[in-house]
Amino acid sequence: MATTILDHYLTAAKNVLESIASREAASLETAAAAVADAYQAGHRIYIFGCTHSAILAEDVFYRAGEYSTWGYRCSYGFGYY
Repeated sequence: MATTILDHYLTAAKNVLESIASREAASLETAAAAVADAYQAGHRIYIFGCTHSAILAEDVFYRAGEYSTWGYRCSYGFGYY
């Protein structure tokens, strides 16, 4: 079977993600521990995103089982919702 452009794209994407995962694993573990420690200590966790990056904040906030101590503020226009 011939290799398609989709195969090339998926291989390249996989290589990029594996590279990031190997380089950033320690940093991600440190960040995860900091969030877990803050949550366990009863601190609020704020998630922020503006324009398209708000999608990441909304993904965390609207998931079933999101933590009630997480703060969410999303601005559209001049108000906060």
